[in-house]
Amino acid sequence: MPTPMLHIAIAKKVNEKLALESDLLYIGCLMTNWTKVEYHVSHFKSEDEGIEGLSKPDMFVEKYGKLLDDTIVLGYLIHLLTDRFWNKYMVNNVYLYNNDQQVVGVKTKRKKELNMSQESIHVLKAKTYAQYDHYLMSNNMVDTIKEKVLELPGVDEIKITREELDKKIDEYNKEVKDFKKNRGFLNLTNNRYSLINQKEFEQTLERCASYVYSYLRRNDIIEP
Repeated sequence: MPTPMLHIAIAKKVNEKLALESDLLYIGCLMTNWTKVEYHVSHFKSEDEGIEGLSKPDMFVEKYGKLLDDTIVLGYLIHLLTDRFWNKYMVNNVYLYNNDQQVVGVKTKRKKELNMSQESIHVLKAKTYAQYDHYLMSNNMVDTIKEKVLELPGVDEIKITREELDKKIDEYNKEVKDFKKNRGFLNLTNNRYSLINQKEFEQTLERCASYVYSYLRRNDIIEP
């Protein structure tokens, strides 16, 4: 699952073409994880594994197409699209499956296949995504959220109070500012078992942003 920093980086890239109010777009993009409903509900996905269990942005568009002029709602959709692209990439290129379609290992950046326990896979993913977050913040690809919202859109899956939302925004901003204050950098080539190397990560970022923008254009959600 992409991290908040990765979601913001993709939204920022897409917004270079959209030129929308970035703070509202970012809040919508993170709202998908902040809302107080079950994960599979907020992410419009089934509880299946593999491709069948990916987020389904089409379901969101079908339900809330008339609200997509709201930048927060559009940000929510961008989160779902990013999840679908990124997790599909991981399913097809990183995870190893047994005959029952259960994850039993990973392919590393050097294409070495490792059979691992679920716990070990979780730890490796966490370490790898931490590297990606450092890369994104070190290269100024992540912004803080400067403005807070006065009113939330009428999306059933958004269940959060204003106070809770303000706290989430403050926590996110603190994480970004703390990194910049104690500036650190972890090169993606340093971790022996990184899941995606730096070049592949950069290319996947660009492809993901392109996928999101193309989806919005193809479905007439934004004007050409």
